[in-house]
Amino acid sequence: MKIGHTTRRLYAASAIAMLYSTSALAASPPEYFFGRIGDAVGSGKPIFGMRLRYEDVEQSGLAHSDGDALTLRTVLGYESGTINGFTGTIEFEDVRAITDNNDYNDGVNRRTTRPLILDRESTEVNRAQIAYAGLPKTVITLGRQRVIFDNARFVGNVGWRQNEQTYDGARIDNKALPDTTLTYMYINQVNRFLGDDHAVGKFEGDTHLVNASYDVNLGGFNWGKASAYAYLLDLENAPAQSTETYGVRFAGSHPITHTWKALYGAEYADQRDYETNPRNFDNDYYMGELGLTKEKLLNGALTGLVRMEVMTADKGVGFSTPLATGHKFAGWADVFAAATPGTGLEDREVMLEYAKKQVFGIDVLKLTASYHDFESDGGNINYGDETDLQLSASIWKKVELVAKYANYDADRFATDVKKFWLSAEVKY
Repeated sequence: MKIGHTTRRLYAASAIAMLYSTSALAASPPEYFFGRIGDAVGSGKPIFGMRLRYEDVEQSGLAHSDGDALTLRTVLGYESGTINGFTGTIEFEDVRAITDNNDYNDGVNRRTTRPLILDRESTEVNRAQIAYAGLPKTVITLGRQRVIFDNARFVGNVGWRQNEQTYDGARIDNKALPDTTLTYMYINQVNRFLGDDHAVGKFEGDTHLVNASYDVNLGGFNWGKASAYAYLLDLENAPAQSTETYGVRFAGSHPITHTWKALYGAEYADQRDYETNPRNFDNDYYMGELGLTKEKLLNGALTGLVRMEVMTADKGVGFSTPLATGHKFAGWADVFAAATPGTGLEDREVMLEYAKKQVFGIDVLKLTASYHDFESDGGNINYGDETDLQLSASIWKKVELVAKYANYDADRFATDVKKFWLSAEVKY
């Protein structure tokens, strides 16, 4: 794999900074050295999590229209304390099918007559990273790490699936400017949620991510966060998804009265083919959202939101987001998660959410309902519509219970899909 001059400089600068810091430690007496190591390990914290989930899918148009899976995700790891500005993290992840995985298509088991449930069995190193914070207002992170930018529409960890998506590379975060975070990351491998054995379970190549965010504080209020980004994806084993995307985003909230709050957001991005992509195209992304939150309503908060999201298509190629947490967007049935149709996508969404704290011994009880109307960006094609419902409960701040339902009613795109989930998760 070719590594450009910018990437070499990043690795060199990271190495110099880390070597400078460790030189003082290495020059110290052995008992001091091992004592500091012991302090770092002893002051660290364990990482533990388990998520048991049942997923049932009914999809028309297949020889076996029903599929169901019961899977268990287990995460074990450790994050050290700080020693001379360094912290280390190691985390392992295991996904097991509790029931027979012949009842669904996991993307590899060749059960193509059954619905897809992309939680396949695997055991892997989920994270293995070293972070250095010894420079002023700067953190350098090397290794396999979790990456989420903004709302994860373009870069995320796909946290909904049992196998988390992580990234191998080098990252620099700098907060030298007031209310500003500047991030650059070089990635040479994306460890996708599909698993190592899947044909595109990894993305390899030279990917560069730049994200600059600014907290907008005016008149004594925080109005939200403004972001500008450039995501350059050179994916050697998936050239059709190699793209360069440049965009801007703003999202936030503002109190209107002591019980009412306004929500708002807008985003635009331009995307074109990049490096080895065999196609030539120029696509756009638009998003706008407005909402209101009413607090102190039956000792809870009610939020209503309307959102419009548009992903265009050019020459039969739709706007691409291969690193996104796709499940969060365009409906939980995941009909549009893998790729944008060649005629583009317009998603009109209406969402209502009610959250209540401290009820029946539960820290937070939340009910969410949303409706999506999907159409093409060109050609006036009515793809279909979808209804999503979710009930979640947070207990002791460490246990999360979720019941979730999605119903995609197809018109002129794909087929009818119904999905139902029950999950219980504990984190430490």
